[in-house]
Amino acid sequence: MRRDYYRMDNLVSTLLVDLTRGRTLEKEDGSQEFSFAYDGETADGKDRELFTVDREHLLPGDYVEHRLSVGVDADSPIPVYHPDLVFEVPRGQRIVGWYVENQDSGISSEDITVLAGDKTGRTGTVKLAPEKYYGVQKKGLFASLFSGEELEETAFRRLDISVGNPEKAFEENLLKPGKEIVIVAVIQLTEELEAFEG
Repeated sequence: MRRDYYRMDNLVSTLLVDLTRGRTLEKEDGSQEFSFAYDGETADGKDRELFTVDREHLLPGDYVEHRLSVGVDADSPIPVYHPDLVFEVPRGQRIVGWYVENQDSGISSEDITVLAGDKTGRTGTVKLAPEKYYGVQKKGLFASLFSGEELEETAFRRLDISVGNPEKAFEENLLKPGKEIVIVAVIQLTEELEAFEG
């Protein structure tokens, strides 16, 4: 498992940011297995069966989930107001979705919003709803991967994540000490780079 960890202090608060990669998949026998990456097959165009992919055998089309947690240290004297985050991926990857995995912050999940930016790395302009697949689109509108329509692949490489709503009361935008939010960005490998095996 790959992990990056950051601790940022200012005069009065401590913001903790942690990034891990991978996902726990449920196997046919009901057991669970951690996998750095995964792919999936579908028989009926709706339900996908996911299978593990190790990091030495990644191919275009495989998925890697990035778990981004943002929290406030339990010993921080004051909370953090409305934290905003930026998540970017390099060439050879694209962002196809996101969801909230864990949320005990006191900030409403409805007030966690994400704007996606294209491969130029510019500030996000397309609002992405959570728990939806944004791998393909038609005429500017996102469509099902299995719709059978002529679709264009998306190329999102940046997420601008806003935690909170400035139009609401100050207290409703506070990430308090000892609390955290875990947001998962779903990344798909593209054919921009050659496949790596071994």
